[in-house]
Amino acid sequence: MHNAEASDRITSPEAQAGNPPAALGGLPPNVTRPTTLPHDVLLGILALVLMVFVAFGPALTGGFIWDDDFHLTENPNLETLQGLKAIWTTKASIYYPLVLTTFWVLRRLVGLAPLAYHCLNLLLHGGSALLFWAALRRLKVRSAWLGAALFAIHPIQVDTVAWITEIKNTQSTFLLFLALLAFLRFHAARQGTGKRSPGAGHWAWQAAAVALFALALLSKTSTVMFPVALLLCLWWLDGRWRRQWLGYVAPYFLLSALAAAWTVWGHMTHAGVSGSDWAETPPERFLIAGRIIGFYLAKIIWPHPLMFIYPRDAVAVSQPLAWLPLVAVLAVLGIFGRSRAGWSRAAWPAAVCYIVQLFPVLWFFPGYFTRYSYVADHFQYLAGLSVFALGGAILWRGPARPVTQWHTLSTATRARGLMVLVLLALLVALSRQHSRVYRSPESLWRDTLAKNPGAWLADYQLGVVLLDTGRGGEAIAHFRKALDRRPDENYIRVNLADALAATGDLDQAIAHYREAIRRDPKNTVAYVNLAGTLARMDRTTESIALYRQAVGIDPANAAARTNLGVTLAQQGRLDEATEQLLAAVRLEPDSAEAYFNLALAQAARGDTGAAADSFRTALRLRPDWAEAANQLAWTLATTESADARGANEAVRLAETICARTQLKHPRFLQTLAAARAQAGDFRRAVEAARSAIERARLAGNETLARDIETQLRLYEAGKPCRQQPSPAP
Repeated sequence: MHNAEASDRITSPEAQAGNPPAALGGLPPNVTRPTTLPHDVLLGILALVLMVFVAFGPALTGGFIWDDDFHLTENPNLETLQGLKAIWTTKASIYYPLVLTTFWVLRRLVGLAPLAYHCLNLLLHGGSALLFWAALRRLKVRSAWLGAALFAIHPIQVDTVAWITEIKNTQSTFLLFLALLAFLRFHAARQGTGKRSPGAGHWAWQAAAVALFALALLSKTSTVMFPVALLLCLWWLDGRWRRQWLGYVAPYFLLSALAAAWTVWGHMTHAGVSGSDWAETPPERFLIAGRIIGFYLAKIIWPHPLMFIYPRDAVAVSQPLAWLPLVAVLAVLGIFGRSRAGWSRAAWPAAVCYIVQLFPVLWFFPGYFTRYSYVADHFQYLAGLSVFALGGAILWRGPARPVTQWHTLSTATRARGLMVLVLLALLVALSRQHSRVYRSPESLWRDTLAKNPGAWLADYQLGVVLLDTGRGGEAIAHFRKALDRRPDENYIRVNLADALAATGDLDQAIAHYREAIRRDPKNTVAYVNLAGTLARMDRTTESIALYRQAVGIDPANAAARTNLGVTLAQQGRLDEATEQLLAAVRLEPDSAEAYFNLALAQAARGDTGAAADSFRTALRLRPDWAEAANQLAWTLATTESADARGANEAVRLAETICARTQLKHPRFLQTLAAARAQAGDFRRAVEAARSAIERARLAGNETLARDIETQLRLYEAGKPCRQQPSPAP
């Protein structure tokens, strides 16, 4: 086994009347360390890294899941410098501005390629495992490598490593371990001075540790219990409590208090954590806490089944058995606290650290996720560290020797070592298998429903995936199941209506939209989607009225203004349409679609110069948009306004999109013909027009073919095409 410890016992912290025991994870502070890593340490590093990549390799091929859109892919604050400022100065921080900054930087470098984000998450997790090993060595914990290995490859970590949003976990933990190692250097320096107060140079380690802890808090505020863990580490190393420690950890407690207050305030004021989903009484919260502690410990010991959303079991204060988990937790703490021998001496600080680190997710203070479940695998990422450290010390008690000296071990030690190797291989296999579940949102939600059929969130989210991929019929069944369980969730009702509308059941869709509006008269999404459905039924007057209601409720609703503008334009009310579309552009200045719709209205209005500028802006925002390029080329080639014509630009754009579509798109060929005619190249204009007619007829579009024939006669006569509006998309 790869461990750097030389004792067959768990280190006794009270050895020699409070003096630290002989170092089992490194050299004493006054001994110079070697400049190169020992062979067994290098082998241990290689083994840890290899196991991590094998265990979680399938996650690298995964995409974005669940709320990755909210935090990353659809987060407007990650797109601009103004957004970066908002991350650090407004509620857009969502309690972890440093992680959002990491996302901001990655979006600048790699865009939205999920592989890069998955690689970063995996590297941070692997780095945390290596730092955990280093920390355990400094803490003189036996079998440090095995404890770190259990943390590194356990299947319960898949929820963190395979979910991009949970870079919150891996980044904060990585920074936390750096802070711990810096603090332990500070502590070692304090001991080395032989004084009660360390020298001025040693405070640099303390300052570094405080700064790193602040960065960890800015990555995820659930790291607030770190100061308590520091006190436990000091007790473990020194064997007794010392009053001066309180002064050393005071800065950490201050930072934790500020971060905790910030998070609780944010949850209560911005996250909407109020109502029946968070109405537990104080006794119920204690019952839930006891159950949560036992649940996570059981999942570490027996990680089956693992699921993304666990059942949200009700609690009953009046039932005596409901108190059993909490009583068991208190009893175990009492037993460990009274023990003075064997592995249970290490079990007491491990148990206390485990419970303390779980405290932020024991829900004495309400959190948003509890509306779905009281537990989730990623919530125990930090707390599980002490359990894995203790587990490693219990599982392996052999001497510290490289694998090359395996043959010198006793039969009993070999048997124990073989058992540990089998366990590690099994954990790697289980993690690798579970990682595949996270490859796509659909596989994730289907796996959740297979294990937890009552998970209404999984039904709803699977319905969204199916609807977005054109499987509205399948989506309807899942939306109905979710709505049956959560009839007050209006967004489920609206999505059900969307699915019904997508499959053609317009009357049922309208009924659900209207019910959603009845339940929430300010639900602008329901107004907008109902208006769109009515427009499909040629009930334009009702549609326009609903769009106006949505704008009246929320004047900043760009979707409502855009759809209202498009509908007005289709009715020939171009001035009103342009007014609404200009407002939409002001609300969404980075939206290529908003500029495109505005340009169409401007072109139909005859304002071709403004239309060309708007098309150009749409193309700047979305350079590969062939339709926008085609519309701009057509406008430049056919406008009546001499000032707005641009033959060379029109030809360049048209030739580019025709080449991109391999000269097979009839409307693009139609535009190419018009552009060449505008440039005076009538021979090639005729060729392009004839190709366009042929392609239109092959596509069964006889109307388009006849229009192009009319234009062809102009080119044959040496005349350019002059007509507006531009051909419809």
